[in-house]
Amino acid sequence: VMAFLFDSLQLTEKVDSKLRDNQKKVLKLHPGLAPVKVGLEMGKGPTVELRQVCEGLFREMLEKRITVWPGYLETMHTSLEHLIMKYDEMGVIFTIVINDTTLESGLVQLRNRDTAMKELAHISEVRDFLTKYIQES
Repeated sequence: VMAFLFDSLQLTEKVDSKLRDNQKKVLKLHPGLAPVKVGLEMGKGPTVELRQVCEGLFREMLEKRITVWPGYLETMHTSLEHLIMKYDEMGVIFTIVINDTTLESGLVQLRNRDTAMKELAHISEVRDFLTKYIQES
C-alpha cells in the first residue's frame, strides 16, 4: 500500500496570482484505487435549494456505488481554489460544483483531477458519465 501511495503522490511547481512559488500536491491514485471518487460542492446561490440538489445527486451516486465526499455539508466557507487543492491532495478524481446556474439550466461544473479541466455537464448525465469513467479505467 505504501508503494502505491508514494508512487501516486506528485509534487508540481505552481505560481499563484501573487507570483509566489508553491508546490502543489496531487495524489494521482488510479480511479479503481481512489477511496473517494467525487467531491460534491455547493457554489454561490440560494443555499436551501442548492443543498437539496446536492442531496439528490449524493443519493444517486451512492446508489451507483460511487463514493462521494459531501463537501457541501461543511459549514466553514472556503474558496473553490482551496477546495480543489484539498481534493487533489486527497486523491479525489472529480469535483462537482452545484451553483445557481444548476438551478436555472441544470448544468453543473465538473473538474477532473488528472487533467485539471473544468467542463459543464447536465446534471442528468453526470452519474452515468462517472459510472462509465470509473468502470472503464
